[in-house]
Amino acid sequence: MHKTLKYTLSVLIPVLVVSGVVYATSNLTPPGSVTNTMYTLTDIYNLAAGATSTVGSGSIPATPGSTVPTFHTLTEVYNAIAAMPQAKPLKTGQERCNHYDSQIDNYIWVICLGTGQDGESQFGASTSTVDNTDGTISNRSTGLMWQKCSAGQVGTNCSGGASNYLFDDGVSYPAIEYCNNLSLANHADWRLPNIRELSLLIYYGSSDPSIDTHLFPNTPSDQSFWSSTAFAKDPTQSWAVIFDNGSNVLVPLTSSTYVRCVRSL
Repeated sequence: MHKTLKYTLSVLIPVLVVSGVVYATSNLTPPGSVTNTMYTLTDIYNLAAGATSTVGSGSIPATPGSTVPTFHTLTEVYNAIAAMPQAKPLKTGQERCNHYDSQIDNYIWVICLGTGQDGESQFGASTSTVDNTDGTISNRSTGLMWQKCSAGQVGTNCSGGASNYLFDDGVSYPAIEYCNNLSLANHADWRLPNIRELSLLIYYGSSDPSIDTHLFPNTPSDQSFWSSTAFAKDPTQSWAVIFDNGSNVLVPLTSSTYVRCVRSL
């Protein structure tokens, strides 16, 4: 064993010496400027979680050769990536199926198995929604943060009556200005949602209201909620969502109705 080790060292050392001479006499200057392409798990996590919008090879700083604590496990990075916005539509939340019963000459609810209806297939992407416990709801599946309570309501259970806002009073846009001026959970970039964003809150698994009341408690359904989307055919109306039956409706700009603000994550 000792003879073998001695022989190995006697062969290896001259090789290392020769290699060192070769490298020492060679040009070690890299071609072009040094480009940093190193990323930490924190860089990847922040990019996936929306904490930064910086993308591109080497554009997130890291010092090559230095030890940088990541503070995020691979599981956390995986979960952040898995929660990134998806291109396919979300699940509707529908779990029931209807069927015509000839014996009673009417439609009834039936077990969904074999119907081919939405309640059986439940196609679509699952939502990734979090109550931030600060008056906001984050949806990683859509990349949006919502005001938990309707404007005018307060507390964790959104108690009290919701406030009504005109869309256009001839001088300003009260519903839009409410959201633009809202400061909530250390965020000041709130806005009135467009009709597609607002429609994402419709939960088709319930009615009156057709919204997830665990996330958005005490949501009124007697009137609609304003969107910022105008009706292309008539300048006197804008699109809104009424959570009684979860439908898009047209509302005259001279009407007063509810508001729930949104911001991009």
